[in-house]
Amino acid sequence: MPRLPGERAAERGRRGGEQFLSGNARQPWNDLLVELAATLLMAYYERGDMLRARQFAAELLNAADALGTPRSIVAANWNASIIARVTGHTDEAVTFIERALAVQMEHGQPRNTARMRLQATRTRLRSGAQDPVNAREALRAAVTEFEQTSTSTIDQATLYLELACAEYMSHDLDSAAEHARASRSLLPSFGHVAGAEADLLLARIYGAVGRTEEGREIAAGVEGWLSPLPDTRRSASHWYATAETMEQLGDAGGAVDAYRRALACAGL
Repeated sequence: MPRLPGERAAERGRRGGEQFLSGNARQPWNDLLVELAATLLMAYYERGDMLRARQFAAELLNAADALGTPRSIVAANWNASIIARVTGHTDEAVTFIERALAVQMEHGQPRNTARMRLQATRTRLRSGAQDPVNAREALRAAVTEFEQTSTSTIDQATLYLELACAEYMSHDLDSAAEHARASRSLLPSFGHVAGAEADLLLARIYGAVGRTEEGREIAAGVEGWLSPLPDTRRSASHWYATAETMEQLGDAGGAVDAYRRALACAGL
């Protein structure tokens, strides 16, 4: 499949970053280089190259430890935590994000501290290290913190989505549906992973309360969020989640199509 212009630009950026960071003329590590490398690390994640992401995360953590500066420690540990979580290394993920949060709280700005606190709660919740009820209360408190620190619309959407997940897991379904819709309303109308996640959660909620047909309709609409995205292993995981949700709701045909999309994104 031909690459879209945005995909080609992202690939050129990744290659440029690799050449700059690995070239003979590269300067010794400093805060800016660690932050650039942390961005490159997330490019590996977006592309679905998890083996290289794991290897590069270790390099980045070593560089930050050698520097010992707050900026480098926060950047390296924050993004390394994401890689550890999505590759199933949950204990590492919690350790890295808690280290980043501790340094951020001591040295960072309130806006980024609020974002980091959200990421820490998200990591603990999704790794099973925090009870959903406790996570729910922490995320509800974070809503006020986000309002006071002028976080971005995307950050707010992420917060409402994580709150909805915690409420769903703690069987507070009405609140979960409200916050899933709030998250979705803050996002672009298509081509965004968080929008797909919000709709899938909403579809499961509707299924849990017996509104199965509405749940199927919402799950079917997830294609609009995912289809504009590049075919990567990360996209494959979202198509797989879509297929599972459709299957749970009794949409066998839709599930088969979504499973096929997942396999195609994984290159199978």
